[in-house]
Amino acid sequence: MPKLALILYAGFLFVAFVWRSWLQYRRTGDSGVRHPSASAAPLEWLASVLVIVGFVAIPAVCIGLISGWFDLLAVPVWVSAFGLLIAALGAAITLIAQIQMGESWRIGQSADEQTSLVTRGLFIHVRNPIFSGLLVFGLGFVLLVPSVAILPALLVLAAAIVLQVRFVEEPCLIRRHGDAYLSYAQRVGRFVPRVGRFPPKKQRPT
Repeated sequence: MPKLALILYAGFLFVAFVWRSWLQYRRTGDSGVRHPSASAAPLEWLASVLVIVGFVAIPAVCIGLISGWFDLLAVPVWVSAFGLLIAALGAAITLIAQIQMGESWRIGQSADEQTSLVTRGLFIHVRNPIFSGLLVFGLGFVLLVPSVAILPALLVLAAAIVLQVRFVEEPCLIRRHGDAYLSYAQRVGRFVPRVGRFPPKKQRPT
């Protein structure tokens, strides 16, 4: 299973990031990739570093499992098979949401950039379906290659996603879209439907 997991992971990253960036560039002349600026807040840099650490650590653990450095937990075969299905579902959610974002799709945020607020498709149900898909993919990965070693890597990635959304993307979207985003966030959950909605009286930052 670790070899299959490594192939699945590499393929997912290629499609979700390399292919999607190429498609964005082909359609718009812009890859959609945004790196933190030198003046970015410490939390933005921390989130970016944690994302890199998480994405690198996961295949490193798979290689460790293949090489015998780590051990798989003894679980029934159906658990790993179920994990494969969950990981595939998470990948599908991520890719569908990326396509639905159209020209507004970005990796990272730029404070001085104006994009359309996407509220259609999967975005009707959650505000961050791309990240929701990544979290589902991670859950499937834990079941696919059940190992104590994989948990810290996925926890780091999950923490990075929460930091990125709550302290980087949401403030940026509020500044960019104002009341339209606040109203949307009051109706729609953050990662899970109806969970993580803004309270009705949340005020726009000054």
